[in-house]
Amino acid sequence: MSNDLAAALELLYAQGRTFDRIIPVLKANRHAALPVLTRLLAHQDPGWRKGAASALARLRSTPASALRSLVRMLRSPDASEVIKAISALDWIPPA
Repeated sequence: MSNDLAAALELLYAQGRTFDRIIPVLKANRHAALPVLTRLLAHQDPGWRKGAASALARLRSTPASALRSLVRMLRSPDASEVIKAISALDWIPPA
């Protein structure tokens, strides 16, 4: 994994401008980032789940393997988690 991708993933939890700055790094390292983001959707901390879902939506590329975790997020009592899951679900391939 590149150092840029590792640094971006460390900042994934952040909000606002910091989050906006990591999206280009994730895009440039999409092949390595997608599996990591998919795993983060099942993280115990809701901040990591929301960050991963937001990143997948911003990348406009959600792997089908993320479906189970995203559906689980839809059951959250946290409205922002549900919204981020819906945004990521929109980018799952229609297979």
